[in-house]
This record gives sequence, structure tokens and C-alpha cells, in this order.
Amino acid sequence: MNEYQYNKICNVSDKLLLSRDSSVNRISIPFLHIVSEHPEDLKDYKPLFKKSKSSKIIRITVNLKNKIQYLKSFLKLFFCFFHKQDYWKINFKNIKNPINIILISHFINIKQTQENDDLYFDNIPKIMNQNNKKCILILINHTKIKPQVIVKNWKKNGTPILILSKSLNFSNELQIIYRCISEISRLKKLGKISFKNFDKEFINLTTNKILNETTMLSLRLNLQLKKIVKEYQPKTIVTTFEGNAWERVAFYSARTAIPSIKCIGYQHSRIFKLQHSFKRKLRPIYNPDYIITAGFTGQKILKKFYNKKNIICVGSHRLKQFNSKKLSKKLINKKSVLRCCVLPEGYITEAFKLFNFSLKCAIMYPEIEFVWRLHPHIEFKDIFNKYNIFKKLPKNIIISNKSFDYDLKRCDWTLYRGTTAVIQSVLYGLRPIYFKINGELPIDTLFEIKKWKVEVIKPEEISKIINHKQLQNKKLNSCKKSAQNYCKSYFKNFNLINFKKIINS
Repeated sequence: MNEYQYNKICNVSDKLLLSRDSSVNRISIPFLHIVSEHPEDLKDYKPLFKKSKSSKIIRITVNLKNKIQYLKSFLKLFFCFFHKQDYWKINFKNIKNPINIILISHFINIKQTQENDDLYFDNIPKIMNQNNKKCILILINHTKIKPQVIVKNWKKNGTPILILSKSLNFSNELQIIYRCISEISRLKKLGKISFKNFDKEFINLTTNKILNETTMLSLRLNLQLKKIVKEYQPKTIVTTFEGNAWERVAFYSARTAIPSIKCIGYQHSRIFKLQHSFKRKLRPIYNPDYIITAGFTGQKILKKFYNKKNIICVGSHRLKQFNSKKLSKKLINKKSVLRCCVLPEGYITEAFKLFNFSLKCAIMYPEIEFVWRLHPHIEFKDIFNKYNIFKKLPKNIIISNKSFDYDLKRCDWTLYRGTTAVIQSVLYGLRPIYFKINGELPIDTLFEIKKWKVEVIKPEEISKIINHKQLQNKKLNSCKKSAQNYCKSYFKNFNLINFKKIINS
């Protein structure tokens, strides 16, 4: 997909979301919220730009998947006869209504049950409760693990937690299916009177994406959150703010329960050049009152689209392990080894792209070591079981089980695409190498850095970058310092005072 096509689908999706007949049912459709130009965000839109026979095959496949999803949704109804709980409680013994703050975060793997702090909000819930601000953490379950298992395994840390259920009772599930089918019918009518062929195609594809688990997750959240907000009467609700459908539904749900509630979005993730849906305003009921950012980079970008006064940098806990004094000490003895740290995102497809490219480089240049790391969301066995190409690796491929800090200290370069981990690597002095794929929109986290960063397309280009001469090049030092200053503003240290000001405002 090129930039023109990307802007085209963004414009049509926005038009549908902002139209007069748009309701929370439409806002709940993730397909209409185009987060960014990342291949994982755009894969469902490919049928719109495929031609001839391949297009027909894709459409047939999409329709078949759609029918299977319909069947799954209706079969699930029978199991809902036995469903009793909409959410599961942890550490709720001493909680009394009303509370002050609800934080909405994510449950992505069983390891979280043994951790003291949240993946996104870190120790904010504890701090708030210690400061007499009663705080509840809500977790959206993105795994197949049953809530009962999560509750049973959870390490008791004092923070009151609600685990949202992935299914509701029969009546509510039936209501959700009805709402999906009603929106399908509404959009089909709209498609018939549309003047533009592309708009019609986009609407038709959208109708095939409605009755699926991601849309139903948003609608379940709508019902669950209204119930929770009515029960606990919070003054403030804070969600992550990355451009997802469920975030807008969360603001809507909270306000329909308590119109005066303060809604805050926390921009905590990476920002690409063409990042879209989190910049785009919808009707006021779906927008946050305030947006807090992880750094000055996000704050600067969002101020162009929202009220400047309501965009505040509170920082992030992402870099809490970053210690400048620690970095000033002598690094691990490298023995003149040329070593590159490979940092994929939390997608198996992205891990494959970087590992496959670095494997070709390793075979071509045996004097260079490539340290493979993985995002916490996936494991090496997931990659090796899926791709036979990685079963036999050369000696200069290192499968790392060391700490991130250790790997960054023993490397001088880092190979990446769309990960935010590259921010830490630049702060450690590594030179970033962006792997660019022809015909694809770039997903470079460091797109604003021009000099210290380099781009590669072919393995042959690696030897020009990873060599001993580059390590001794003093002219690059000023470029490195400039890049490090940029990365220091991307994620700032968390500022509790700024966070409290927003909560108390």
C-alpha cells in the first residue's frame, strides 16, 4: 500500500465514523479505526487494492471467514447460559464506594500474575492508593486464559483489580450480536446510496468485519464499564490512548454512566510518521478531556490536533531502569567483536522479517555477531516452530536470554523496524539500522532522526555500516549526541506531580 491509498482509506473510515447516523455501535468497529501505517494495522485492507483473480480469491476467503465467525458467535450463545460473572475481583476486601480513579490496562500473558506493577501504568495504582486516592485497575483479557485461573495465580500486591470477562450472559451476548447485525444492515443501505465506487467497496468490506471478536470486545466493554462506573462512582477514568476503537467506547461508556466523569487518555506507545486514529477527533462524547503523554515528542504532535492546554507530558516508567551513571561505567569487554542487537516487535511476522534478514547477513558476514532478542509477547519457540529456516543457525547468531541492559552493553549497533526498544538502544550509544522493505510504507520509530540512523534494504549493505572503521569515526559523535537528545524527549521519566495535577484538576 502506498501513501495515497493509505490516506484514501483513512478519509473514508473517518467519514463513516463522523457521519450523522454514526452511533456507539459503529464506533465499536476496529476496522474503522486505522491506527497507523504498520503492515499489521493494514493487512485487512489489502482486498481494496488487489486486482483481478487474486482479488476474487481474497474476497472469497474473507466471506468464508466471515461466515465461520457468524457461526462461532451464535454457538457461543449456548455456552453463555452458564455464564455468571461480567468481571472478576482481586484484592477487593477493603474497597468502599465511591472510588477516585479507574485505570484501564491490559492482560497479555500469565507472567503478569507474578509481577508487582502494571505493564502500562506501572506502580501508579499503588501510589494513588497510598495517597488516599482510591484506585481500581481494570484489565482487558487478551489471552485465552480463563479469569478464574488469572485470579487464582495472581500475586497479592494490594492493588484492587478487575479482570473483564470475555463473554457475558445470554441476554447481553444476544444484544451484542443484534447490535452488530443492525449496524451491518445500516452500512449496507449506506453503501447502496454511496456515489463513489471505492466508498462502496470499503463499506462492503467493513460489513464483513463487524461480527467478529474484536468488535464484540468493544461492545462487551461498553456494557461492563457502564456497570462498573455506576457501581463504584469514580471521578476519573484513565485508559491507554493509541487510537483503538475500545478506547473511544470506554470514554462513551463512562460518560453515559456518569456525565461529569473526567476522561483521560494516556499516549504511551510509539508514534509513526502517518499515525492516524489517535490524532483524529470524533464527537465530544468519544474524545478524552485530557491527553497525557509519555514524552515531549507525543505532546508536540498531539498539540496540533487537540486543545494545547489539555495535552500534558507526565512521562513514563519505560526508562526507569535507564541510569546515566550506570552507563558511564566501563562497558562489557567486547574484545573487538562486531556485534548487532536485533530488536523485533511483538508480532511473529515482524520477528520473522528481522531474523530472516539478519540470518542472511550472518551467513554472508561470519565476523559479525547478531544477538536476537524477542518482545515479551512472544517466545522463540513460537518462531522456530513456525519457520523451519531457523532450525539450523550459524555460530554468529546468538539467541539471547540475557537482560536487555546486558545485551545493549555488549553491542554497538541495533537492527530494528517499528519497535520502541530502539529508543533505549540509542540512549546506550548503539547506532540504529532500520531495515526497509521495498513497496512498503516505512514504520520507522526514529523517522525524525536523519544522520545517526542508517537504512538498509539488502544484506550486502551491512558490511558498510558494521565495521571497525565506523567505531572509530569521531565525526559521528555529534550525530549520536543529537539522536540521544531526541530519544531523551521521546520517553521522559514519570512525573507524579504532573499526574496528580491532572487528576485533581
